[in-house]
Amino acid sequence: MGEGPAWSGANYLTGRWLSTLLDDGSIQKIALSEIGFTKHGKTPIRVLGNMPDGGMARLEFLIGAIQQMMPPETSGDWLDGYFDPPSPERLGRIIDESGLAPYFDLFGATPAFQDPAVAGESAQGVSSLFLLQPGEQTRCRNQDIWGKDIAAVGIPEVMEALYALQIYSPAGGRGARTSPSGGGPLRTFLLGDTLWQTVWSNILPKAEWEALGNKAHDAESLVPWVKFRVDAPTPFDAPSSHLFWACPRRVLLSKPEDGVCEITGEPGPVVRKIRMAAYGPDYKSDLWRHPLTPYYRLKKSGVVQRLPRLGGAMAFGVSWRDYVGLFQEKGTAGDAGVEPAMTVRAWRRERASDTDRETVRIQVFAYRCDNAKVLGTVAAAMPFLTVPPSVEAEFSSIVENVVDGTGSLASTLRRQSLLARFDPKALENVPLSYGNQIEADFWAQTEPLFRPFAKQVRDHLEGGGAPNDQAVVDLLAKLHGAIGQTAIRLFDDRVDVGQTDNPERVVNARRTLLMTVFGAPVRRTFGLPVENTGGKKTSGKSKATKTKAKEQTQ
Repeated sequence: MGEGPAWSGANYLTGRWLSTLLDDGSIQKIALSEIGFTKHGKTPIRVLGNMPDGGMARLEFLIGAIQQMMPPETSGDWLDGYFDPPSPERLGRIIDESGLAPYFDLFGATPAFQDPAVAGESAQGVSSLFLLQPGEQTRCRNQDIWGKDIAAVGIPEVMEALYALQIYSPAGGRGARTSPSGGGPLRTFLLGDTLWQTVWSNILPKAEWEALGNKAHDAESLVPWVKFRVDAPTPFDAPSSHLFWACPRRVLLSKPEDGVCEITGEPGPVVRKIRMAAYGPDYKSDLWRHPLTPYYRLKKSGVVQRLPRLGGAMAFGVSWRDYVGLFQEKGTAGDAGVEPAMTVRAWRRERASDTDRETVRIQVFAYRCDNAKVLGTVAAAMPFLTVPPSVEAEFSSIVENVVDGTGSLASTLRRQSLLARFDPKALENVPLSYGNQIEADFWAQTEPLFRPFAKQVRDHLEGGGAPNDQAVVDLLAKLHGAIGQTAIRLFDDRVDVGQTDNPERVVNARRTLLMTVFGAPVRRTFGLPVENTGGKKTSGKSKATKTKAKEQTQ
């Protein structure tokens, strides 16, 4: 494998284009072959990036390349690989033997992630590669969130931006195609202590990976741009490699010239112009299954359809409310529900116990898109608790109930906070972000309550305790009380009855919140016992509830 300058060949598989934090605190550009160890014996900790994704596009490329070129045959092979990173020499041989490197050069005979057929299109600025770069309409409305027009981009940054455009491509105007997992798809990355552990944690076994496509192995099938397709590739006529290497956008870069990268400030070869055309491959996201993306299951007329979760559909502020769906499933396989990414499912069911990790951190990332418009990013890293498969069903049921009950309180807090501060007729003019922030703050401030609760329930079940015995009820009651008090406190922090023109409106809103906190519906959702009256379960406005709410109001 050739050495040369850091940008030489501009090859995704062999070039040193990956800016990486090493274990000695230094930052260095490395090649794919060095993600386990560098040639100087340093350990890469994580990959870095200069785009708004913070390096997630580069990380996804690494996962896709390793998934395709060295998937583990068995779970034992995966476990061995987790604790034994490959040397640069070994990984270099694997790359060479794959025969794929010649197809991944940015300016080669088959330019990577590009379509030479658009060479006759009019040239436009390289800034069109960037998802957050504004269009003319956005500029005219002064809605630019990127903040600058980029005219010259260095080779590593072009490689990153081009790949990100292809894998996250949002829906747009006529002929603007999206990725196999939709426009602005949500990704969940399992994080390890090193870059290699992170990459390897997100790799599926060979049989499971190949089953996501038609199992073709020839380069012309594996690499979509060798024979650029403009039809609708499906898993029945294309291999699973398209999930990481698809090219829904038809793009061609101009040849590099000397200059200064306006992103990094580094002198060297830069790209200034690109050409683009519409009507690339039309991937149907309900047919493909991306291993890093969580999915919805919708059931209509008895038929279950699986659709990828998108960044634009995520609630404002990723938090423990997303425990269900990002880490654990909801609903059975043949019914409607949500399910985590395939890699997360594999970790939860087997790999967590195999690696003896009590918790695992998951990085959530997506571009938040509204059709062609990119509004921003969704990004968060959260710890998730390892639960033995023997008690996972009981644990998941309890967590699901708690999340649903807390979600009801979050919605009520949001609604009543707005009603207390604004006249109902004026609510439609209140910015959506205001209500979103109320809910986001609530979930953030209740997270320290949920984490120890989850661990106590896990330990109780693992120790042989029943999911419905008094110990669990006591834990649920304590959590419900603490979460309810948090809702009341946040309402009082935002709403001051003495600073409003309508005190009655504040009193009524607070009373409604209290009735919800202590009412039967929320208690029932949490899994708590509800007082019976005359042999029937009370409503949320039982005498006991009214008494408790009255005490809180006074």
